[in-house]
Amino acid sequence: MISIILGQNRKETSIISFLEARYDGDIEELGRICADNFIFHNAPYVGLGLTTSWRNDSLFIIDINKNVSIDSSIRKNDIILEINGKSLLNSDFEQNPFQGPVGKKIQLLIQSGEQNKLIEYSGTLKRIAPTQNFDTFSKDVQNFSDMWEDYEIIIQDFFSDKNQVLIAYNWMGNKKGESLHYTFSVIEIYQLTAFSHKIISLKSQWSEKQLLDQIKATPK
Repeated sequence: MISIILGQNRKETSIISFLEARYDGDIEELGRICADNFIFHNAPYVGLGLTTSWRNDSLFIIDINKNVSIDSSIRKNDIILEINGKSLLNSDFEQNPFQGPVGKKIQLLIQSGEQNKLIEYSGTLKRIAPTQNFDTFSKDVQNFSDMWEDYEIIIQDFFSDKNQVLIAYNWMGNKKGESLHYTFSVIEIYQLTAFSHKIISLKSQWSEKQLLDQIKATPK
């Protein structure tokens, strides 16, 4: 559900339709709203280029950013055993393992999932600005939508100039099987085509850490 007080011109209608399709997980409708060359610019962050997740008390690598130079021997489902010499086995190391300023050195000891060998990796934290085309964006949209029982969007501000729109809104939702509320605030900048008002690009000015920290800190 979207709470909105707008004049509902064509640009506004396109953005609202996009938000509804995005958070409803309606990929077919998203495809009609987005231009063929759609690109999503996610909020920049500082990191190593590895996405990790705890499973059975082990820290697994679940994704590797394709835009970041990483040792080619590192693969998804490899297990990080040590970070900067600190063992993660039987550890309560729950915070983001790759926090710090740009340029901070990170040393990893990794157990390869495929070849069952140890890999020593040394890298530095970088400013990473992820981008996605429509195919990869829509997959994340579907995965995100599947997590939630219901949601509400409250639009705070909406500014438009020619074919560009800036929107600020609050999102609140309930995960399936839970009664707890999760929320985040976001500012997004949209570029639209001149006449059909299809969405060419979306730039997000928030960090998903707002939401992920809430999910991490609540009972599973």
